[in-house]
Amino acid sequence: MEFRIVTVGRFSYAKGMDLVPSVCRKLTDRGYRIRWYLIGYGPEQEKISEEIRKQSVADQVKILGPKENPYPYMRMCDLYVQPSRYEGKSVAVTEAQILHKPVMITRYPTSSGQLEEGKDGYICETGTDGIAEGIQYLIDHPEIRDRLVQNTFLRDYDQAEAVRALIQQGPEKAGLK
Repeated sequence: MEFRIVTVGRFSYAKGMDLVPSVCRKLTDRGYRIRWYLIGYGPEQEKISEEIRKQSVADQVKILGPKENPYPYMRMCDLYVQPSRYEGKSVAVTEAQILHKPVMITRYPTSSGQLEEGKDGYICETGTDGIAEGIQYLIDHPEIRDRLVQNTFLRDYDQAEAVRALIQQGPEKAGLK
């Protein structure tokens, strides 16, 4: 069974999506079966596509492009990962929390304002090694992922009802049955 990861955002240096192919290669080499979906677009898309080819992870990393409604994809994932080098406050992270998904973000200067570490999200070190280690830890510790999910039910995230209304389309339309 594959472990499904989703990342939503602009394909730019700040968002760190160019790190995903190398992270996926590290995890695959360690024996993990990963399927990582990247949703978005931006100036680094060709660079990311080239890195996917270079790392030979085209079966594991899928660029889905921009999606009007990313919520069905988020809903079907086992983990939402935001690999940013720096960030303000990621709306996509909050949306994943609203959908009661375990969330992992990198340690950037404002990361502690995004979530409560160990409560409703996990913070890993920035860079390929830190991200790979964080994902590996969360795969190996499903009880931690479960706790992160349970804690999202205790939080009041802004716009929760609006997001719930959008996801009514269901996972079938996301193509991730």
